[in-house]
Amino acid sequence: MNKQALPLIILLSLIAGLLGFNYFSRPFEKTVKVIGESGSEELIVESDWAVEGEKNEVDILLESLSPEQKVNQLIAYPLNLSTLKTQETSEQSSASATMATKSADLEIKDQRLEISSFGFITIFGTNISQQQVVELKDKLSPPSLPRWQAGSVLRPFVAVDHEGGSVQRLSGTGFTRLPSWQEFCSLEANKRQELLASSAVELSRAGIKIIFAPTVDVGASKVLGNRLCSSDPQIVSQRASEFITIFSKQGILPVIKHFPGIGQISRDLHSNFDRISVSSESATVFRDVLTKFPEIGVMVAHVGVTNQYPDIPCSLSAACVGELKNNFPTTLIFSDALDMNSARFNTAQENKDLSQISLEAVQAGIEVLVYGQAVDESQLLEVQNSLVAKYQADEAFAAKVDEAALKIIKFKLHE
Repeated sequence: MNKQALPLIILLSLIAGLLGFNYFSRPFEKTVKVIGESGSEELIVESDWAVEGEKNEVDILLESLSPEQKVNQLIAYPLNLSTLKTQETSEQSSASATMATKSADLEIKDQRLEISSFGFITIFGTNISQQQVVELKDKLSPPSLPRWQAGSVLRPFVAVDHEGGSVQRLSGTGFTRLPSWQEFCSLEANKRQELLASSAVELSRAGIKIIFAPTVDVGASKVLGNRLCSSDPQIVSQRASEFITIFSKQGILPVIKHFPGIGQISRDLHSNFDRISVSSESATVFRDVLTKFPEIGVMVAHVGVTNQYPDIPCSLSAACVGELKNNFPTTLIFSDALDMNSARFNTAQENKDLSQISLEAVQAGIEVLVYGQAVDESQLLEVQNSLVAKYQADEAFAAKVDEAALKIIKFKLHE
């Protein structure tokens, strides 16, 4: 044998061996590390054509979703847990408590829409206990399954209003009751931090991923009352930062509200449209908080902006939402409840239905569509069908949905 050729033969043999080893055991194949609900690490293998720099796990997942699955990722399904009470009272035996749990499961399963297929679930109800929320979490996310699998729909993140006072859904057994936001802002620092730390741990253990709070509106609106922290923007920024920091440490995404600032409204937006002029104080708070926490959520209000487009709700205005998207591109943008009367306002006096409002919200740049507890399944099904039809017929709209779905997926995979 030619001695000069020997090193080349040895090199080729090693390469062949490594290729064969890789073929059977695939140790060099690109993988995605996923943490399952149980805390164990799982490796999901990407497809062979996912070359680095061209595709990543998020792109692959998005491409694997149908138009309906993509649209569903943008929808927050409203679920009233007060109708699914399972908490055992002192009069109940363990057997009756078990039956109550089974009844709740059956009631959820009976829904015409599969709630676990949506991107988000918004909890509604009064005096909800920790047990009720944990049972919902276990139903939606069995510990034995990974958080993400190639080609599957991402699980819903559970969201809830958590300002404190009268705007705190989770206030039953197992949850710390928070004072109103106004009262909270005036407490001593150690008391504030104690309350927030306790509440954040409780919600995290119950499986809550998103809270609609804190409110960073600045002003003295009688409509909002004790939902306002202060008329001093510096105090609002400081208290909001404290709130966001503590909940974020527990893996919960705070959603500040209500952009572009409704601290001076004179009408209740649930029933009436109103216009505001964005004050320098409001702009300062949003800018300060989002500069410090660029990857939180922001809820957009259905209010007209006098120096922009006064007759279009900000939530349905590409110009208004665009201010947020352009300056803070990594925030996740939520609408306020789209069934509020203020979202229906238009100068043409047309009676816009919920599907049309939802479509306009997506076109404006809203990424998560929030609905109130009054929205029933037939309305939500109409919204879903309308958005899917628009997705299939309009490339520009489809691009908006894809962009929002991609952002949502990134938030979920990298929480």
